[in-house]
Amino acid sequence: MLRRLVIKEKVATIGVLLFVITLFHYSAPHQWYLFHTVMGHAYVIPIIIASYWFALKGGLISSIIAGILFSPHIPFQFKEVEVDKFIGLFVYAVIGAVTGVLSGKLQKQAEEIYDAEEHLHATARLSSLGELAASMAHEIRNPLGAIKGAVEILEDDFPKGHEKHEFFEIISKEVKRLNKIVEEFLGLARPRQAAHRPLSLLEIIRTVSFLVFFKAKKRRVQLDIDIPAHIQITGDPDLLKQAFLNIFINAVESIENGGTVSISSREDETGVVVEVADTGAGISPEVIEKMFKPFFTTKGTGTGLGLSIANRIFREHNGLLKAENRVGKGTVMSIYLPKASEREI
Repeated sequence: MLRRLVIKEKVATIGVLLFVITLFHYSAPHQWYLFHTVMGHAYVIPIIIASYWFALKGGLISSIIAGILFSPHIPFQFKEVEVDKFIGLFVYAVIGAVTGVLSGKLQKQAEEIYDAEEHLHATARLSSLGELAASMAHEIRNPLGAIKGAVEILEDDFPKGHEKHEFFEIISKEVKRLNKIVEEFLGLARPRQAAHRPLSLLEIIRTVSFLVFFKAKKRRVQLDIDIPAHIQITGDPDLLKQAFLNIFINAVESIENGGTVSISSREDETGVVVEVADTGAGISPEVIEKMFKPFFTTKGTGTGLGLSIANRIFREHNGLLKAENRVGKGTVMSIYLPKASEREI
């Protein structure tokens, strides 16, 4: 919402500049030749601003509008139509195009620098988490193991049907949940080295789909798989299964009262694109910006590590994870992965 307001303000600013320049142009006396020449050149200002804000598209559109506003003034102001005045219209377009292209490249470089800085900060945070995790994991897991063992022994004295048996089930469930949180934390903070090899994408997806089948069935979610059998990718099977499992679980849990999770893929010259589309409620642009950051979650019981771990794993495979919200239709998670070369296969 805020982004749309900023765009509207920028468009309005460019429109006001064009209007003011045109107003001065047409309201000044004909004898002010120098003034009209300056005003004609002044159209370059909104063109450059539009190119800076909206790249090539903004530069071309603003130059066309400036040309339309200026062209009727040529025969109106000058007794003889001079060729150089019409050449000026062409110059508007050239300035808009060149400035727009350069601005687009600068914006792309700025985004790449920003992404690199974010990745550097994330790496630094994970390094600190790794040191913390190494010191805490042993201290946390040992008591959890002792609690689990003690509960299993005590359960024999309170079989199913006993009024206190449910309390032992609660303890076991909470111990498993805590152990899962510790494992996710360690998985994010202390990633293991990937062992890359050629893999069947369909086999990876089928295995992960089986792991989420009962969760999906419980929530009345249908899994639709459309993966060609011939597609081969390069990667670590265990890490990729973990990453896709986190994506699938997130998609299934986004659906409240039955729906569909569709998994499809396509190939291009550079790699493979896997799309996981759900029919859930969708996510807001604000959440999309934060959803891959560690510990960010919109779930009451989530750890906020699942998507962050998946994003890291795909990055380690020279891939990319992107989220797209479909208004009223759910969310699409797009995974870009390099495909296996013929030499590797």
